[in-house]
Amino acid sequence: AASEHGGKKMWPEGPRCAATRYWGAKVVASDGRGGFEEHWCMLQVHASQEDRHMENVKMVVDDAKDVASYAHSFNQATAKACGADVSDEVPGIKVLAPVGAYVIGSTVPDIGVGQAVTLSMYPYNAVKKFVFEGSEDFLELPQAFFHYVAWMSGGRELVADLQGMQDDEGVILTDPVLLRSDQPGIGDILGVIGVPGVGGKDEGARDEERFNLWHPRCG
Repeated sequence: AASEHGGKKMWPEGPRCAATRYWGAKVVASDGRGGFEEHWCMLQVHASQEDRHMENVKMVVDDAKDVASYAHSFNQATAKACGADVSDEVPGIKVLAPVGAYVIGSTVPDIGVGQAVTLSMYPYNAVKKFVFEGSEDFLELPQAFFHYVAWMSGGRELVADLQGMQDDEGVILTDPVLLRSDQPGIGDILGVIGVPGVGGKDEGARDEERFNLWHPRCG
């Protein structure tokens, strides 16, 4: 769903920001020793069946890969700031790695054969929104990561729709969205040249609105 602020749509257009449906799926796989093991996964599809093709699934996989790279850098910086020898010693950000697949058989009426879907390991029974519309409960770690990506990218990228679960080791993210821009926008965020957007005449102002709306407090 698109968030609105001042009557303006804060989410850009495109398949990564379109409505998405999620299911819990039990996957049975070989354990490598002649037996089987079960894993609970998250099955993700676009709400519109016309959008369920592999090009859109690849966008999901690419976003997760790029956000995971930012998370690795963020965890190292956090560990260094805390005086830890390794990043595993302090709470950090983890990103679940999804895989794309084609449906070859289905008992779910809404999911048809030949459609492309995304699967990721997710052994939890709920998903919590950390950074989405700006009205979420403030949690310092995901908000710090949100700000870090804007800073590290020089204002050309903004990580959005941070969701998943939190445990004693940090925050586990699933299906994060990375908004990318070829050109910088505003230049007043901690000396960074701009906040990322998706191009267009009014995106500079829209970028600032997104950043301020989704990041209402800064730690």
